[in-house]
Amino acid sequence: MTSKEYLAAYPARVEGLVGRLKAAIDGLSDEQFNQKQADGWWSIGQIIEHLTIANAPYMNEMESIAKSAPKAGGTDEIKHSFFGKFLLGAMDKPNTPAPKSMIPHEGPTPRGIVDDWLKQYGKLVKIAAMYDGVNLTEAKVRNPFFKLAKMNIGDMFEIILAHTERHVKQIEGLAAGFR
Repeated sequence: MTSKEYLAAYPARVEGLVGRLKAAIDGLSDEQFNQKQADGWWSIGQIIEHLTIANAPYMNEMESIAKSAPKAGGTDEIKHSFFGKFLLGAMDKPNTPAPKSMIPHEGPTPRGIVDDWLKQYGKLVKIAAMYDGVNLTEAKVRNPFFKLAKMNIGDMFEIILAHTERHVKQIEGLAAGFR
C-alpha cells in the first residue's frame, strides 16, 4: 500500500475504532467503567487512560515534524522499520507489559477521559492529513519512549492503530461481561 492510499483510508480506520469503543462503553455505570478485571488488570477507564498516555508523545512527535517532512508524492510502498515491526509484533502478544510512563493512575478514572480520548483521535486524523504527499517510510523519527530506536512516520501511524485495536477488543470483551 502506498503512503497516499494508507492516509486516504486512515480516517475511516480511526472512526471505526472510535465507534466500536463508544458502542462498547455505552450504558456502562461508573462502577462498571472503573471495575478492575478479576486478574487485577486495569479497568476500562484505566485502559482508555493508558491509550491517551501512550498516544500523546507519538502524536506530538508526528505533529512537530509534519511541516518539515519531505514531500515525495506519497506513491512509494510503505515499509515498516525494524523497530516498527518489533512493536507491531508486540501488539499480538497478550499482556505485553507497558512501560512505567504509560501506566494509568490507580482508579477511579473520571468519565471525562473518554472525551480526552475522542479529542485525541480527532487530532490524529488532522495530523494524518498534514502528511498528504509525504512518503511515510522516508519520514524518519526517533521513538519518543525509546530514544535510541529509529522509526518512520508510517510506523507511528500504524502503531497507534494497532495498539488501539488491541485495547478496544479488550474493552469490548470486558463490557460484554456486564451485559
